[in-house]
Amino acid sequence: MDSRALFPFAFAFLILVCAPTGASDLETARTHGDKGEVREAESEYRGWLAENGEDESFVAASLELASLLSYIPAKRDVLVAALRSATPGRERHTTLRELAVTSEQLGDLPSAQRYYRDASFALPDEKDFESLLSSALISFELADYRNAEAQSRVITETGKSPSLQLRSEVLLSRIYVATNRDELALSLLIDSAGESPREDLQADGLFWLHRIALGSRAALANEALELLQTRYPDSIETAIALDRASRMPSPSLLLDATIARSPTSLAPATTLSEVSTDSAVFEDQSTRVQTGSFSVRENAEFAMADLVAAGFRVSIEERIVSGTSYYRVLIPEVASDNLDRVLLELREKGFEGFPIYE
Repeated sequence: MDSRALFPFAFAFLILVCAPTGASDLETARTHGDKGEVREAESEYRGWLAENGEDESFVAASLELASLLSYIPAKRDVLVAALRSATPGRERHTTLRELAVTSEQLGDLPSAQRYYRDASFALPDEKDFESLLSSALISFELADYRNAEAQSRVITETGKSPSLQLRSEVLLSRIYVATNRDELALSLLIDSAGESPREDLQADGLFWLHRIALGSRAALANEALELLQTRYPDSIETAIALDRASRMPSPSLLLDATIARSPTSLAPATTLSEVSTDSAVFEDQSTRVQTGSFSVRENAEFAMADLVAAGFRVSIEERIVSGTSYYRVLIPEVASDNLDRVLLELREKGFEGFPIYE
């Protein structure tokens, strides 16, 4: 046969040989994931990611893999690798948010604060005020009042969500009390006439106003308590204010569900090569649920008393970060198949919690 006649066949063969093979592996990974075949999907994703670090789908595939992983240190490692390749926009924003959440679950509060802060600026054409408030709340937990105040002011002055602005103003009031500016703290929560609680205050704001007005303005404190009872009769804030709960928990527990967090010192992040890729290893293990973190042990004991009164088995664990002691309030040894029920029961009784994996 004429060699020229063989050319089309040779050319087609070269195309087949040189064509990229990663795409089919990625589709296979997604198919396994859609079917709930986690172990197979994880293996395919890791193989594809190892060979396609420069591919435009690298970040998306990493996020997909992270969503499948139940072992939080491994999940964070995948997200850290994805962040190196993520460009400003939705993918980077999503990656930063996921890293913030996993850092909280691991008890790495300083990292969570930074990831939330960076997420708030990750979108080119808009600011994520929800992430910025989460950053401010964590800064408050870490007693970084200067940073917490600066971020809260940005939200109250430029935010577009009345709900977020209100939450930020309640946080500012707490910051002012923590920094000995009680009158300024009070002024944020009362009306323009300076006589009554603001009409838009929610349960946490009314409770906080009641607490800080008790010593100096009894009438205002009583009005805040009456509104709290009338508007939110079943709230944990009302129960505490009326002594239906045994002791007052940390203000941070009442302020927002997102800030029951725990600062803790961590060992260096585990690398992917050091972590078993067999997710089934972790399926039957129990975990712990954290309901609060406190720099003062007495506050942790207050929160513990409330939880015990509500029927939960609770313990306090001390962790030291940069020479400072923090006290975590924990529900220990929650079985994986019982975790959702425990979290729901906490919420139904007015508490918030999240699992930690260490």
